[in-house]
Amino acid sequence: MGNWDGSGVKPRLPIGIDIGSSQINGVELEDTLDGVAVTAVGSVATPSDAIKKGQIADRKAVARCLRELVRRGGFSERTVALALGGDTVILRWTQLPNLKGDDLAAAARFEARKFLRQDADSYLVEATRLESGPTDADHVRVLIAATPKAAIESHTEVADRAGLAVVAIEIEPMAVLRALMRSTGPRGIFWRDQSAAFVVLGRSNIGMYVGQRGELRFARTVPCPESLGNDLNPDRVTREISRVLSYYRSLFPERSYEGILDRVAISGGGACTPGLDH
Repeated sequence: MGNWDGSGVKPRLPIGIDIGSSQINGVELEDTLDGVAVTAVGSVATPSDAIKKGQIADRKAVARCLRELVRRGGFSERTVALALGGDTVILRWTQLPNLKGDDLAAAARFEARKFLRQDADSYLVEATRLESGPTDADHVRVLIAATPKAAIESHTEVADRAGLAVVAIEIEPMAVLRALMRSTGPRGIFWRDQSAAFVVLGRSNIGMYVGQRGELRFARTVPCPESLGNDLNPDRVTREISRVLSYYRSLFPERSYEGILDRVAISGGGACTPGLDH
């Protein structure tokens, strides 16, 4: 969020846009003295088969949809922040030397070559230091995110075709945690910093992210069963979520508090499926 400056000029925030396989959603916020206010919101259908493997295949059609989204939603801003999610982004948690700035970025790119292998040059790699652990340690925990350059280029091109300027591109897990981490209710039943799960139900995949103390601790994206695509069945969704939760718990020793999740926030297009909350 922007801050009010001494000139009294109200800061302008970019439109947040999520280009999904079935819907393109946008929201415009205003940073006011009383907090953040929603000033515009809109949604249009994504053209059939326009998104393939995280990349925008039909860029002209999606650009037309973006222009329609801006017109229909009454958006006043022309700068945008885009989100990338699904299996487009590869995430790895690792230990790196306690570096900062360009040095940390270079170390992350070197580390990424271990899991990207021959495809490393076709990916954009970014790294974020995690806050847990002492600041003067020899090594620090780092989250590495790798995204195909072609996916980023396809998103920025359609925005440009629609007359919009991209000022930021963010991965979906981080955006979800920032939006929902403070809205999951009271403290956990075991301890104050207990982990919380966030499930995003899309048309083509289910994303489950686990956050603790504001940090992303786990991310997993699984394809939806074919029958989930157009008509979400609560029982099928429950089984898919349970599988991912079971995998997360398996990463920790038995009876470990780290593996306990008693809070789940569900979002995405399928979140309002009747019976899903039960």
